[in-house]
Amino acid sequence: MNPQEDTGARDGGASNRRPGRAYSAHFHLLDRQVVDREGRPVCKVDDLELAHDEHGRPYVTALLAGPAALAPRLGGLSARWLAAVQRRMSVGGG
Repeated sequence: MNPQEDTGARDGGASNRRPGRAYSAHFHLLDRQVVDREGRPVCKVDDLELAHDEHGRPYVTALLAGPAALAPRLGGLSARWLAAVQRRMSVGGG
């Protein structure tokens, strides 16, 4: 499917992607541009947060960008500092 065909989310309508369809997270999500409702670039996807359903199949629960994606990889004081900065800067304060 051509990503340009899936305009449901940007147009406020339902997405034309079928539920349950498998995608390659590396190819379809990582390092891809995230755009706002007007099509303006916001950020690029740095990492994914995953969970597992009752059958053990993984699914994406969040797209991570910027400090939210980097902090867990650093560890120690740097990670705690970066995570705190990210919480203060994020919408809703955390």
